[in-house]
Amino acid sequence: MRRDPCGRPGQGARQGFPLALAAALLAGCSGGGEPGAGNSAEPPRTQAPARAANVTAPGAGLACERLPLTGICASRAVDYMEFAEGKRPAAAEGCRWVPQETEMPGGDALLYLALRCGTRTAQLAYSGDIETSQLTYESSAFGDRRGEVAVVLAGAEEGDPGVAILALARSAIRDRGQAAACTVRNAGVEGWPADALVVDLRPGAVPPRSSRGSRRPCGPYGVDADSPAFWRVFQHISWFFRLGRGHPEFDPGSFTLLAQFDTAGGDWGQAQ
Repeated sequence: MRRDPCGRPGQGARQGFPLALAAALLAGCSGGGEPGAGNSAEPPRTQAPARAANVTAPGAGLACERLPLTGICASRAVDYMEFAEGKRPAAAEGCRWVPQETEMPGGDALLYLALRCGTRTAQLAYSGDIETSQLTYESSAFGDRRGEVAVVLAGAEEGDPGVAILALARSAIRDRGQAAACTVRNAGVEGWPADALVVDLRPGAVPPRSSRGSRRPCGPYGVDADSPAFWRVFQHISWFFRLGRGHPEFDPGSFTLLAQFDTAGGDWGQAQ
């Protein structure tokens, strides 16, 4: 089992899954229709320098409950998370937030806060390939949601996060006039991360007759009047969160992709 000092982790781990996924998805996001199956090749791994600054050193004689993938102390897992600005969502009554991990391609791990109610804990599972990726419910704190899509992963344009998001959203809308009426804006919703983005109709835009009255005027990756859904862009990836109705089972502002350093101790830090 890998050990850590249960302190603040270092940053600047090897570049791997985030950049490979972002480049591949961004290259294909301008095509028509929703993302489909593609090449199942795993993104290449890029090794970091043998010695990196501010890495976590192996612990010695520490007694704590450790997460199964990374071996991080569960009690200090929040120290590894890069929380988005904004108000943190409260846990549902009788439940609590606990650190959870999901195995990602290339040996990376996704760290996040998940809801635990009694003996049930929400957990997400990765599925997809080099062209389309998603996180689905492996288990739920409330009931049977296994297989339901919770997060869609797409590419990110450095310096202009809205470019890739809008390209993907428009590609999933058949009516070109309807697609052209959509744009990206800050969500500005209380209780959502401060950096949350949505694809919505441009102010003053008149949608085509076929889409008037639609609860999702900008398609499956746009604003949804019936179910909370928004985008965040971080770690070279665009993340589309589908919270669903009712209380969310994960904290979208806590998502942090971790990578393992090429050090003797196999230390973990935020993927770059």
